[in-house]
Amino acid sequence: MFKIILNIENIGIIANADIKIEGVTVIAGSNSSGKSTVGRVLYAIGTSLAESSYIKLFKQKLNIIDNELNRLKKISLDEESLAIAEEATALLDNMSYIISMLEEHPTSQKEFENQSINFSNKLKKIINSLEETVITQSLTTGNLEGEMEVDLDDILIRMSIKEIKKILDTDILKEDNLKFEMLQSVFNNEFNSQISNLTSNNLKSTISFTEVNNNSGKLVFIEDVLDREASTININREFVRPIFIDDPTVIDEISESIRIYLGGKKLSYNHKSYLIDLLKQTNSDENVFSKK
Repeated sequence: MFKIILNIENIGIIANADIKIEGVTVIAGSNSSGKSTVGRVLYAIGTSLAESSYIKLFKQKLNIIDNELNRLKKISLDEESLAIAEEATALLDNMSYIISMLEEHPTSQKEFENQSINFSNKLKKIINSLEETVITQSLTTGNLEGEMEVDLDDILIRMSIKEIKKILDTDILKEDNLKFEMLQSVFNNEFNSQISNLTSNNLKSTISFTEVNNNSGKLVFIEDVLDREASTININREFVRPIFIDDPTVIDEISESIRIYLGGKKLSYNHKSYLIDLLKQTNSDENVFSKK
């Protein structure tokens, strides 16, 4: 049975609250008493921990690197540089295959760390080799007066290489950093970036949670920004992404929902957006919510 003790301080419209959740728990209260705030907090924590597993975050990094490599190969690379870029793509494809195998046959976190670290080290060597080749080609290219010419392709190549190196230099496997990034994003979406209590002069907001098996966490926000130094996440199990239903009228919005995009990315994808997507899938598959 799911059991958790939750403390919320200066979040949303809640000044301070201690909640014990044990199995099916009913939180009663008048309107604007903070019931939905508790639900949003639980949803944000659960979603963040469910969506920030090592493999999921690592796959995101791989996708970014893959996009940069594809961009590189569309530029006028010389034969040597193109061969190096293809080598990097082959390594990336191999790592993607390894990840798919790990997802089908879950293994220990340590084994995945070893695989990903080995991949990162190999890819760093390839990208460094590509960078050296590009620099060498640039130095041997000039005009008749010996002056260097500005080459747009060269600039784009260097930008892509810089982006890939930046991603590789990021400590992808540092669990807390990944979870903190996801937590900040999900909380921003749930509370429209206004996490602290609007009526309070206190700039510090705190959420503490402890499960009966001693999994625990403490999130500290200072002026709506997660303080990573003061926050801790001691979680050693996988979470299933939660579903939060706080308004039955969401069913009426299935056919009317409008998703806003910016640069191909969804904005404010909160619990309601997620629920609408799930209901749409159910509706299209089984026609459960069709109106007569």
